[in-house]
Amino acid sequence: MYSTPDACKCYHHADFLSLNRYYGWYVKGGSDFEDAERLFRDEMDAWGELDLNKPMIFTEYGTDNYIGESKLPSVM
Repeated sequence: MYSTPDACKCYHHADFLSLNRYYGWYVKGGSDFEDAERLFRDEMDAWGELDLNKPMIFTEYGTDNYIGESKLPSVM
């Protein structure tokens, strides 16, 4: 989660990037959903500015949940 474009020191050695991100849960969870989206978009834009020319995948983008227990705004 904290290996961001400005902090990561090894992305240039990799053939592709795989990210785990939790915006809207561990970062800006609850009623700050718009802030979470803004932070996510800002980070993705920063990765894009590096012009890596490498595939990027999300290996995880949230946590598991109970079926039928979804709420907006998210509840911690």
